[in-house]
This record gives sequence, C-alpha cells and structure tokens, in this order.
Amino acid sequence: MGALGMGKERQEARTDPAWLVEDTARTLLYWMDVEALTPPQAEEDGETDTAASFVARHVPDRDFPWRDEAFGHPDRRYRHFVRFGVFGKELYQAEIVRALATDPEEDHDTRPVIKGKRFGFAGLFEVGHDGMAIAGSLRLPAFGLAFERLWEGSPLDFDDELETFRRGARAIFDEIVDAYAGADRQVDERFVRAVHDVTAETLTWLRDLSPGLPQAIVRSVVSSVFVEVESRGGTDAEGGLARLRREKPRKAEIPPVDSFYFDDLRLVLRAVRNGNGGLVARYLAGTPERSDCTGRGFVATACTARTHPRARWPAAHSMALMQQLAVDLAVADLADGGLLAVNGPPGTGKTTLLMDLVAAVVARRAVLLCGFADPADAFARDMWNTPLGWVHGLHESLLDHLIVVASSNNGAVENITRELPSAAKVEERLLDGFRFLGETADALLQLRPGEGGDAEEEDSEEAAPVERRAWGLMSAPLGRVANKARFVRIMDAHEQKGPRKGQRAACNVFRQLEEARRQGVDWRAAREDFLRCLAAVEALRAEVAAAEGPVDPDLPARLVAVEAVAAQAAATLRRAVADDDAAEVAWADAKAAFDRADRSVDLAREARPTGLGSLLGWRTARWKDLLAEAVTLRAGAERGLSDAEQARRVARTAHERARQGAEAAETALAELRLQADAAQEAAARLAERHPELVTVAAVAGEPDEAVRQAMLPGSSRTLAEARARLFVSAMRVHFAFVCAAGPELFDRNLRVALDMLMGRPEVQPVVQKAAAHLWATLALVTPVVSTTFASLSRTFPHMGAGSIPWLLLDEAGQAVPHQAVGAVWRARRAVVVGDPFQVEPVVAMDRNADAKLAQRRGVPDRHRATLASAQTLADTASRYGAWVRSHRGAPVWVGCPLRVHRRCVEPMFGISNRLAYAGGMVLARDKAAAEAALTVSRPLLGPSRWIDVGTKSGGPKHFIPEQGAVVRDLVAACLAAGLVDTDGLPPLFVISPFRSVAEELRRLLCQDLAAQAPKERVLAWGRKAVGTVHAFQGRERETVILALGGTSDGAIRWASFTPNILNVAVTRAQRRLYVVGDRARWTAASELVAELAMLPVEVVPVTAIRQTEPCRSARVEQSAGP
Repeated sequence: MGALGMGKERQEARTDPAWLVEDTARTLLYWMDVEALTPPQAEEDGETDTAASFVARHVPDRDFPWRDEAFGHPDRRYRHFVRFGVFGKELYQAEIVRALATDPEEDHDTRPVIKGKRFGFAGLFEVGHDGMAIAGSLRLPAFGLAFERLWEGSPLDFDDELETFRRGARAIFDEIVDAYAGADRQVDERFVRAVHDVTAETLTWLRDLSPGLPQAIVRSVVSSVFVEVESRGGTDAEGGLARLRREKPRKAEIPPVDSFYFDDLRLVLRAVRNGNGGLVARYLAGTPERSDCTGRGFVATACTARTHPRARWPAAHSMALMQQLAVDLAVADLADGGLLAVNGPPGTGKTTLLMDLVAAVVARRAVLLCGFADPADAFARDMWNTPLGWVHGLHESLLDHLIVVASSNNGAVENITRELPSAAKVEERLLDGFRFLGETADALLQLRPGEGGDAEEEDSEEAAPVERRAWGLMSAPLGRVANKARFVRIMDAHEQKGPRKGQRAACNVFRQLEEARRQGVDWRAAREDFLRCLAAVEALRAEVAAAEGPVDPDLPARLVAVEAVAAQAAATLRRAVADDDAAEVAWADAKAAFDRADRSVDLAREARPTGLGSLLGWRTARWKDLLAEAVTLRAGAERGLSDAEQARRVARTAHERARQGAEAAETALAELRLQADAAQEAAARLAERHPELVTVAAVAGEPDEAVRQAMLPGSSRTLAEARARLFVSAMRVHFAFVCAAGPELFDRNLRVALDMLMGRPEVQPVVQKAAAHLWATLALVTPVVSTTFASLSRTFPHMGAGSIPWLLLDEAGQAVPHQAVGAVWRARRAVVVGDPFQVEPVVAMDRNADAKLAQRRGVPDRHRATLASAQTLADTASRYGAWVRSHRGAPVWVGCPLRVHRRCVEPMFGISNRLAYAGGMVLARDKAAAEAALTVSRPLLGPSRWIDVGTKSGGPKHFIPEQGAVVRDLVAACLAAGLVDTDGLPPLFVISPFRSVAEELRRLLCQDLAAQAPKERVLAWGRKAVGTVHAFQGRERETVILALGGTSDGAIRWASFTPNILNVAVTRAQRRLYVVGDRARWTAASELVAELAMLPVEVVPVTAIRQTEPCRSARVEQSAGP
C-alpha cells in the first residue's frame, strides 16, 4: 500500500488528468447524495424566534394565518411560506437505512444530539399577505427526488433530471395559482392538496405518508411595517408638523429548501468537469510528495531570519519553533497558490500562528501600496456604473490579499475574528498610540446579548454584554445575515437620538476618514515611514542572517583542532631538531673515527720494513698483518661515516620538513585566531545590537527537545520589535492610503461593497463583474473576514475558483469533509488548521447508510462523510508534515505539527500527550513553575485524581447514581471553598462521554444550585457547564470533572475506541482533572484508558454514598485543601 493508503495502480492513475477529474467527480457526486438525502426542516407548531420576526403554525391543527385575525394588524404585512408533503424525520432516517438494505448503526449514547426539527417537507411555496399564492414561488428540494431514486435503486442525475422535475412541477403549480387568482380565491386546503398531488406524481413516496401529520406547516414572516414619520412640508390641524404613514420593508427571504452545501457541491462538480476545479482535486487526491518538516536539517534551512516574513503580529511574546515554521512555509510555499495543513493539538497556539500569517499578508500589501506615489493611481477610472456612482477597479496587484477565516461552527470563526482587533492581543507600547479605525473596531468588538462564541450559542442571550477594547479594525465576523447586517450598520452608523440624530456616529468609517482627511493625514509621510521601517528590518535580518551564515559555526572546534595540530607540529619539530643534532654529532664522531683509521693506514704503510728488515720474513709478515688490520678498520670507519652521512641527511630533511610543518601550522593557527577574535568581536557587537539572539546553529545543536521547541531561530529582541513595528507602520500606510484615495474613489467603492454584503439588488449587476475588486476594497479597511462553511456560498456568491486569495480554515478536524469543498474551491491558497485527534465531525446520517452510499459511487473510505474530516483530507494533500504514530501503532501523516503546549499542566498534559500524540508535544517551560506558585493560593479541590466508584446500579441508560452523587459532592465542595463565578456558580465543567449521563447530571446539579442564583442563570450554567465532550471543543476551565458512567462494556469500549473523546475531555482542564467512574471496568475495556489510570486513585465505597441529596461529607471538604 502507498503512503496515502492506496495501491500502486491508484497512485499512478492519479497523475492522469482524465482519471483525476472522474475520480474527483465520483466523490463529489457521493457527497451530493449525502446532502440531497438530508431533508429540509420545518418548525414546531407555535415556534417563533427571539425577535418574533416569524411564527409557525401547523395546518389543520390551526387555520391558515391569512384567515386569522391575529395577522390582520394594520401596521404589519406578512409573507407566508407554506411547506407541504410533511413527514416525520425519525421515520425517514429509518427508511433511508431500509432502502439501502443495511442495518442501523448501534446507538452507544456517545454521539451528540444533532439539533433539528421533528418534521421535514417535500416542497414549499409562498403566499402573500392577502392569502394569494405567488406564481413562480414553488421550491422542491433535491432530497425528494433523491429519495425516490434511492428506493428505485437508480442513480440521480442532479443536473438534468432534477431541473426537469422542478420545471414541470413549477409550470403546473403556476396554472393552479392562475386558476385561484382568476377566481379571486385564497389558498386553502384544496390548493395545498392539489400541489401535493402534482408533486406526488413523481415523488410516489408522498402517497404513503402516515396519517395524523400536518397537511402544511406555515412560516409567517414580517415583510414590512408601517411607521409614522414627520413630513418635511405641511402642518397638521394644530399647526405642528404633519405625520405621514410610511412602509418600511424588512428582509424576508424565501427559506432555502436544499442543504447549505448541495448547490455549492453541484457548482464545484460542474467546474471540475469543465477543467476549473481549483484546489479541489488536490484536496481529494492528496499529494505523493512528502517532506518531513520536523527534522533538524529541514528546520535549519526552512526556519531562518531570511525565511521569516518581514512583519509579525505585535504580540508581547514570540512564537515557538514549529509555529514560525508553519508561517514561513505558508508564505513561501503558497506564494503562487496551494494548500498547507497544520496539525494543531490543543493549547499549541493555532490562533497565534494565524495572527502572524495575517501580519505577513498585510505587510506584503503595504509594500505594494507604497509603489503608488499617488493612491489614486491604484484605481481605474469609471469601470462600472451603479446608482451610487461609478465603481473603480483596483490595480491587479491589490486583488490578492483578502483573508477569509472559515470553519464549520460560528463560535470558532467569530472567536478568531474577535481576537484580532482586541487590545489584549497586542503589546500596546508597540502601537505608539496608533489605532486603526479604532471607534469602528470598538463597536464591532462588543458582545451584545445574543452574540458570543460559545459552542451553545442559543443560550448566550442570557449573558450580560461584554465590554472589550479594540486596537484596530483588523477583522469582522460575517457569514450569517445578522452578522453582515450588524457589520454594515456599524460601518455606516448614524446617531439614533439626541441633538446629532441622523448624523454620522463616531464609529462610522466614512466619518473617521472624513475627519482624518480634514486633519491632513500625510500619505507621503506614512509611505516614507513604512519604507524606513522596512529597510531597518531588512538590515537587521541581514545582520542576524550573517550570524547564521558566513561565520563558521564550527570555528571553535576547528580552532581547537588546529591548535592541537600546531602543538603536534612543534613537538615534531623539537624531536627533529634533536634528531638532527644527534645525527650531526654522530657524523662528527664517525668522521673522526674514519680520520683516525685512515691515519692508521697511512702510518702502517709508512712502517713497511725496509733494507735489512725487509729481508726478514717475519717482520714483513707482521707488517702486512698490521696493514691489513688498519685497512679493515678504515673500511669499517668509512662505512660508519657513510651511514652517519646518510643519517645526517635524513635528519636534516626531517628537520626542514618539521620546520615547514610547524610554520604552516602556526600560520593557520594565527589566521584562525584572527577569525575567532573577529567572530568574537562581531558576536559582541551583534549581541549588543541583538539581545536574546537565537541562531539556527544554536537551535540545531540544542539537545533538549523541550528547550529546542520553545526557541525561535533567526530571531532577536531587536529584530522582533522591528518586525512588529513594521506591521504597525503597514496599518498606518493602509489608513493613509484610503484617506488619500479620497471619497470619489475609495469611499464610493466601499459603499458599494457594503451594499454587496447586504445583497441589495440595485448593485447586483455590478457585483457579478466587480466582486473581486469590491472585496479587495473592503480588505483595505478590514483585512480579515470570517464565515461558516454553511454561509460561505451566500457570502461569496460571485467568487469562483481560486478567487479568495487566502483561506484560513480553522478547527478543520470538526468539519465534515464536503462542508469545506466550496471554500477550498474558491481559495487560491488554503491553510488548514486542526487536529484529527480531537472532536470528530458530527453527521446526521447513519454510518451504515453512509457506507452504502459511498459504495454505490465507488468512493474510498477516506472520503466518507462519517469517517473523514476536512483536516484528514488536508493532511493527505499537504506536502509538508510529519509521520506520527497513531493509537493503534500505525503511522499517520499529519500536516506541519505544532509542538509546544501551553494550556494544561501535569498530569493532563502528559495524559493527552501519550494518549493521542505519541509523546510528540512538549510542555511550555514556564507552566510547571506557574502552577506550583498558583497552587499555594488557589489549590482548587486538591490534586487531580481518579475517584473510583464501582457500579452498583444504573439508569437512566448510562447514568450511575453513585457516581452522580460523587460529582454533586465535588460541585458542593467547590461552593464550600468559595470557588464561584460572578453569578455565584461553580466555574468548572462537568463532562461525560454519554448523553444520558450529561443530561441527568445537568438536571441534578441545576436542582442542587437552585438557591445560588436566579433560575435562568442556573439553567444557562447547566447548558454551558454540563454536557458531552462535543459541547466543549475549543473551551477550557481550571477544573474539569469527567463523569464516566457507563453501564455496558460495549458502550465503554465504543467511547474509548479512539483517543478523541478522552483527549478532548482531558485537555479542557487547565489545572485539575477529577475522573469519577468505575476504574476496573473502564481500564479493562480499553488500553487507551490506561493513561487515565495513571492518575492517583481515591476509592469511594459505594455503600458510603447517599443517592439523594448532595453529600457534603468530611471526605469532600478535606479534599478542597492543599
């Protein structure tokens, strides 16, 4: 099998464009099946929203609203949306499973309750305030035909067959409308039945609906109100200004009948087949390229002073190693487009990373803005005409910087876009008093009742408004109609009362620009200041890079080595001199010996007998012997002299060679000492200019991984401050640029952009052509906008493939993979951040039914809606990442992993690190010391521990009363210790893997806390503080109680089969985790629970627990101490 879990043939086929298109289309069609089989929802009888802008009623339980006097108010007009073909959704889900010839998945009580309605419907049409049906208003969801074809066992052609069905039904519907209109007859039961029967001719399943269901569910929406306004001319009978009755329309759009994603999937499918698939093919097929970005060698080249963006977010602290590496890779690798996945375990600083990426993009645009001596030159003249005047296209270079944050839930995206403007997220001294459209940012940042980022948003209206201070208009949460309306209202706000009524409010962007122009904001000065800051950063980067590059990091080691060589050479020279001297002495001795021997021969010759002596034979014989002996001695001495001569020559040569070697070594040593001295002087100068300098070599050579991960190579305090100030200067450039561009160019474009957000029909013809220019205009004053996936297609309806310059996809591990397709398709660059080991996506469809749908289309499991996530697909598509060991031992490829954890202390950190990340994270170095100091003053409920409560009884479902009593005791102990929030309620989370446990504990704890706060506050606390794991993703508290429950081994095994549920529960706790459950039973069910079992154990005998009132025993009260 290949790296992506596919065979060799499949990997090779991926390179074939035709195969890739067809493979992509198969998956898109399967996802469309999933969405098409998700029916639209209708309200309960009498249901209304908080603003009372709509009310629903079931017919015939109650009469049609246009026949009800309650809807005859003279100051209101209504639009009525009639849903027919009503059915029960629970039965429908069972029919889906049956139609696919499979068994329903077993409900282990661990999946969250998917908020929804009891009823679905087959179609919708509109009725006016007068009770007359509106021609052309029939809407038929795709699900009806999809369900019909599913029963037939035939595939659905979403393009031709669906549209043919809709056109035919709409034509007959319009005939019925004409007939009723001709008779001046209001819509009645017979009308609804006629439309139902027309639809049932194709959707035969409508003929078998159960009796007793509503015939219709009508949603009535206020479409306009009549108000009295003062007349500008004329007086009344008493001489006062006359008052006129004027109709004010309200937005009352026809509700969508298809899922939020169905039409977008169909759009992307068509684009893929037309060769315009953007990043979708890569998102689905992945990439065979793999670069492990965690290796020291890779980091040493990819995370340096030269690779860091010029600007950074002006935060008080620098980023950690892998955070910076992820930003560097995003900026460099995605310069021309592409996709990068980032694996962000809990508490590893995902938002901090995104802030630095925002700073990099904004600073890059500032460089381009400074290329225009006159900002007016950045705008083309009179390109598109609107009722507001001409829209001017921006220079092409300025269309590539809009940043869109998207996620599957409102809480995640709104939290990010509320953090960017927050003054708490910047170091104020770095701003030098500068605020970027601060009044507008302040107004946007305030949380009003009904707003907020918590997971359970519908409860947040009970919270008081939160006052927050902003530093700049960096971002805005859009997406939902209410968010867009609020943004537009604040951007162009007017005083509602007082002496300035009707005039522009302080937060009005146009007023702030007008005042700045009047005060003479200097574009040239802002431009020059930015270019100075940019030059300063480049110079500082060059200095730090020089410390990383040309200076030999091995110089100290080489100096030691050369010193050793020089010392050796000197020793060799000394030995050579001694040997040379000895050889010279030996030669002199040999020469003297030879001279003596030679003289002996001469003397012997001179002693030759002569005369009479020569006649004496014995004397001649003796002389000959003496001469021979002298000659022999001389020959030996001659040989000795020759040997000595040779030895002297050898010694002299060795001496000369040793001398040369010693001189060369001394020269090399002198040169290295000069280099070392120069390097030391340069390092001293650099250290003076760059305090806290961290070089690449220092990071590469750091043996302690925890220390290394906290380091930032290619950084210093001076450079960090210069980069932060460059970002601030970039924002000054943006402000000066839009001011200097003037009201005729920038302001007019911005007004049309705001109209675009509100969907005003008068600007739509221009928006279709100029959407990219209008978004780029808005991005000059609001660089980042956010939306959920569900709202993305309606927020960017005219943006096609690759038209969103930067997509930051957050919490991707929670997103069903096809929810992100529209965003990925529209993105030129996608940075996908999430964690596959946290809460998994929630899908309404039965898992077994989903498997069958995937099989019908020939789609691999890795694309299945109930098994995959946007993060797992993005990880597969990301070139840069790392192999990590999964909980089952198999390697898993994840995107660039963040490593430094800053949320939890031990033991939660260690449990999570071993449970889900194979020990890959490191704990921030200051966490342990900070916790030790905090424990002295705030010990909470004592050390973290497992409170072991055996299973004696059970019910409802997985709730165990004895364990519930212990949880209630812990909450009571929290109150007794004075650990309460501003409402007098305990500031902790109670989490369970099982819905039934969470629901019962919520009921009991709210009952226990009834006397602590008003009822609505207690109930709100119960909804926010007690729940299943899925409700707490992205949230944290000092104290978490994990109530395990579990009355069957099968359910326990299911809850702990993967690390996700336990990992999320553990990492919600910042300081204390108290596990309440049957330790023996849970540890026997899963090897993963063994990590939790390492907690200290407190055994509580079941017989000692009272099951009714909360037990404030000495055991509990003592546990609150240190």
